[in-house]
Amino acid sequence: MPVQIVRTSPVAAERLWEVFVDWPRHGAYVPLSRLEVTGRPGVGQVVDAITRLGPLEVHDTMRVDIWQPPSRERPGVALLTKTGRVLSGFGRLEITATGAGSRVQWDEDVRPRPAWLGRLTAPVATVPTRMLFARVVDGLVREAEQSR
Repeated sequence: MPVQIVRTSPVAAERLWEVFVDWPRHGAYVPLSRLEVTGRPGVGQVVDAITRLGPLEVHDTMRVDIWQPPSRERPGVALLTKTGRVLSGFGRLEITATGAGSRVQWDEDVRPRPAWLGRLTAPVATVPTRMLFARVVDGLVREAEQSR
């Protein structure tokens, strides 16, 4: 169930990149969740989004497979591949400098394992997934705009 969130901001691409790739910040906008990071920023870094509701805990483990900070000549791109036992798919961040600031695009393709469960839940999961990632993107853009 892929979703895409696009926003524009008057903030420079480099500043938006700093805010968006500070992965633990994302947890402030995902209910019942926190993010733990292992490794240095860049390819190979591991991000574990842990959601807990009472005794139930779900790990959305991801590995950074592309890390290209933005410049005037090219957009910044980060690709996180979901590697956990419960969820598959990817998250892709693209931040592009524009004349008036920047454009942020977040693509999220999240599917439960096993695959048949993803096909079964896709029709009802797309709307809440879109709402969740819009909340994350909007919150991070707001943080960047308030700190510039």
